Amino acid sequence: MNTRSTMGGSLLFLATVQHPWLFVLAATPNSFTEGDIVERGRDLFLSWIDASEIPGSYSTDVERAQARDHPADLTHSMLLHFGKGGLDQEFFDRGEPDWHRTTPNPVFSTDAARSSMLEAIAWLLRRGMSRLQDAVLDILKAAAAHEIDHVLTLSRAGLNSFEDFWRQVNWTVRYGPRQLEPDLPEHQDYGPETNFWLKFRPTLACHHMPRLGAELGGFKSWCNPHYWLSHGPKFVLSLGSGGDFQYENFVTEQWPDVTVVTADCTSIPEPGLRNFSEGRGKLITLPLCLRGVNDEYISFFSKEGREQFVTYPAFMRMLAENHSIDHFDVIKSNIEASEYPLFAHIMQNPEENLKRTSQIHLELHRMGMEENGLNFHSLLFAQLLLATFMSGGYHPVSFERWMDELSATDVVLVNQTWWLLSELDARRGIWTRRYPEPRLTEAIFPDPLRLRKRHSEGHLSLMHLEL
Repeated sequence: MNTRSTMGGSLLFLATVQHPWLFVLAATPNSFTEGDIVERGRDLFLSWIDASEIPGSYSTDVERAQARDHPADLTHSMLLHFGKGGLDQEFFDRGEPDWHRTTPNPVFSTDAARSSMLEAIAWLLRRGMSRLQDAVLDILKAAAAHEIDHVLTLSRAGLNSFEDFWRQVNWTVRYGPRQLEPDLPEHQDYGPETNFWLKFRPTLACHHMPRLGAELGGFKSWCNPHYWLSHGPKFVLSLGSGGDFQYENFVTEQWPDVTVVTADCTSIPEPGLRNFSEGRGKLITLPLCLRGVNDEYISFFSKEGREQFVTYPAFMRMLAENHSIDHFDVIKSNIEASEYPLFAHIMQNPEENLKRTSQIHLELHRMGMEENGLNFHSLLFAQLLLATFMSGGYHPVSFERWMDELSATDVVLVNQTWWLLSELDARRGIWTRRYPEPRLTEAIFPDPLRLRKRHSEGHLSLMHLEL
């Protein structure tokens, strides 16, 4: 008996009982043209869009360009609290611009404010869904008939990402601040910190999500690294260094043709350019910090300090003129809560600002950090930030919580179009792609004994020690 044939027939029978139209497709394969199958796939995908629980509707690229902000998004909802515990006289007397450690703006204190915040998040998510719709319909047009089911499966995962995030944040806002109050009986073995951080979880999955580099803090996870073999990266941006160049060190060792730009006005005194030996990438260092459109976030710096802050579009124009860099394939950001105003501005026009940016390695800081961050307003600001990324089509695929500091988490955000194409590529190339992947290098898997010896001798193996 041909067991495989019998099993296949049984599965086909069970499937056609639940979905009778499958029998028609299986029994009369020539009754549908390839165009018919694509059209059916398109109609099915659009029916899922129509069934979404997220308030709102599709917006065209023209409509998105005409309306780039919402009255309750992060360009209008300021994190800064100009009052007691925030940017008060004590803050200014300290003379240190550590605004991210101050008490967050209590902007979400009323039911009306929280309702407006939910409206903003729905509006942001619908913008991201509209971008996903454009991408999926383009991919469907180019896909072969036998790939339509795979494209639909992936596109449904993308829609689920928006839907799952919306349900979580909707529940969080409606339940209210009680979830972060201490010593309540319903917390049992858990508590406010758990209730805060459980909101930060991936909503989309990459088929391969390895953590590359030493098994120590500071290294990152990467979505579908097999796709980098033929698609870069060529240019990588590192925002904020604080003198720690582990990320740059890894990237330049792993990809010999890469150029890394590191911008930090707090720890880089002057512009620098380092061309390493053959087989390793190039590093450009700039004494600049990036900002959003709100002047309040830099108002307490000196005049000289404020001049070191530039917007992302101005930064890109400068790089294009001076270094012929017109995009970044990957962005790493560790800028002590300045990610809120910065990416609120960037995501207003991601097609221009983030063209060809596939992944963002974000260090997400809660406003108020450890001292003042276990706060309902901090939680909602962070939820707004994630929705802002998703509005531009960037989904969280990995979180790595900092266990020694209760104020930050590493997040990997992947562009949904790049993710779709990389997942399709993984299936198309399965017969020929080498295994294991990615190919191990000294950057991906540094010799642990040699690295331990260097650490014990006081060598941190950080690139800034080599400059």
